[in-house]
Amino acid sequence: MTSQVFISYSHEDKALYSSLCLALDGSGVFRREVSKLSLGKPLAEGLRAAIEECDVCIFLATARSLESRWCLAELGAFWGAGKKVIVYLADPEIDESDLPPQFRGNLWTANAVELVEGIKETDTGRVRRIPNGYSVSLGPMTVKVILGRIEESDCSDEACLVALPANEFFDDDCIHDSQSALGAFMQHHFKGNVSDIQALVRAALANEPTEEVKKKPGEVASSYGVGKCVFLDHPLSSRLRIAMVSVTTQRADAGLRADAAYVFEATASLQRVMANHRLTRLHIPILGSGHGGLKGEVSLVCMLIAFGELRRKSAHNLKEVNIVVFRNNENSAPSISEVTIRRALDFASRFLAE
Repeated sequence: MTSQVFISYSHEDKALYSSLCLALDGSGVFRREVSKLSLGKPLAEGLRAAIEECDVCIFLATARSLESRWCLAELGAFWGAGKKVIVYLADPEIDESDLPPQFRGNLWTANAVELVEGIKETDTGRVRRIPNGYSVSLGPMTVKVILGRIEESDCSDEACLVALPANEFFDDDCIHDSQSALGAFMQHHFKGNVSDIQALVRAALANEPTEEVKKKPGEVASSYGVGKCVFLDHPLSSRLRIAMVSVTTQRADAGLRADAAYVFEATASLQRVMANHRLTRLHIPILGSGHGGLKGEVSLVCMLIAFGELRRKSAHNLKEVNIVVFRNNENSAPSISEVTIRRALDFASRFLAE
């Protein structure tokens, strides 16, 4: 698994901590923000979460941190949990003999390059950090998980498709709802012309087979089925290529829902659209996790498996998949935690790359 590090330090050594963070960030090392320990939770509870999520503890050893009971408690907690601890001697006034006995003799350094190498020895995964998310290679296909908003995706080149979730009836009210992926994208790119987009969708579906189903008590509607794609090629003279794909169903007494099987149906249909139109790059939000009620983490794993298997079996045209996990802005948390995202990509790199 791709390692995440926790840095134990005295807050009186803030400048040294900041310099270390810059060195780690520049080397592509994942680190857990220590400030997260105090966000509404007791410190002990936050430390337990850090131990669970992190593979390495870096102890920023200075005269101040060696006198800090809390720093020594953090150090001991990671050591007691069997996690790797690397002592970084950042203070020239101290040496190895000043360290707790169990950390003398190995796993310590005063060299930042050696520190990074020690961390990466633990890192056996293939997940890479990119400016707005994470990336992994599955053979010739690159999968990126982008933290942001689907409407801000750069998908205007001729090789790119943006996929948007729809329901089986293609009558989604959420096309007007900027809180949904479909609505946010349409309102951003076609504000004032959404009714024209809906007319294009109806025209594309005019001769497609349907099944009459009981949508609500006393209401029958025409379903196009799960996994149905409507391809809009440069709609309203835009530079965009859009596929709306049905990934939710609605039935009387069952309501609106999505499940894992629908995600697989949707991704297979999208791949066929891309192959038919010689498209190689895809931007897509997490499927079924909005009104469909599918847990976002489950959907992400299903999407990774689906695209990985498609690539392995037939989707040789698919070169890049950008899965957008909603994050309102760079200062807010994404709808799926970054730890979960890295773990899911690490899983994909291990089992879906060949």
